[in-house]
Amino acid sequence: MVIKPEASLPQQMASPDKLAAAYRLINSRRITMKQLLEPHLRHTLSAAAEKKVVLFIHDKTMLDFTAHQHTKNLGGISCYKGQHGLIMGSVLAIEADQRHVLGLGYVEIIVRPERRGGKDRERRHKGAEGRVWENGVKAIGGNPHESSQWINVSDRESDIYEYMRSCQEHGMGFVLRAKVNRALNQDTETRLLDYARSLPANESYLVYEVEVDASSKHPKRKAKLVVSWSGVEIKAPQS
Repeated sequence: MVIKPEASLPQQMASPDKLAAAYRLINSRRITMKQLLEPHLRHTLSAAAEKKVVLFIHDKTMLDFTAHQHTKNLGGISCYKGQHGLIMGSVLAIEADQRHVLGLGYVEIIVRPERRGGKDRERRHKGAEGRVWENGVKAIGGNPHESSQWINVSDRESDIYEYMRSCQEHGMGFVLRAKVNRALNQDTETRLLDYARSLPANESYLVYEVEVDASSKHPKRKAKLVVSWSGVEIKAPQS
């Protein structure tokens, strides 16, 4: 499995006897995901502790079991009715300088509850899907060395105050795609996204050109991306 992780189980085992033994191990109720992952997670964090800059990339994967009609204890995985499965939250550790994958730092399986009213965004923010980002930070446990940087990287779904606060409490940085136009402490009228859009572009620092595919409204084109930045302090949510 370690030598050929991309191969199917029959290809990995290479013999009927070894394949049957692998199936017995996988199907055993005495074996848990936590037991299987624990040595790997420890090895990942041990390797990360020796690096100068490590990115902990958070994401979710939808495990689609719709075709397995007799499988129980599943939840919805999309906005379409009838699609069922599991949601896997994971954190992948990567050494930033060499872009070398160190391994997984955290894994959590989530069963999305059936919809019972309320907005979908609110349910995900307050439920297990909203807590998975913070859970990953707590499980990793924080940066053990002041001379190195551990930085959490995540998408707009992770724009949750408790997650950002947990990163700081554990001595870790974070880079996320902002979704919420949050209030800023320095000005009661100014909001985060509005303030960010008002910052001047710093073309002397970094400039990227990317090709943008054609759409129904725009032809294929090249876009210039520039970087702007500023320090801000956001207000804690009122509730």
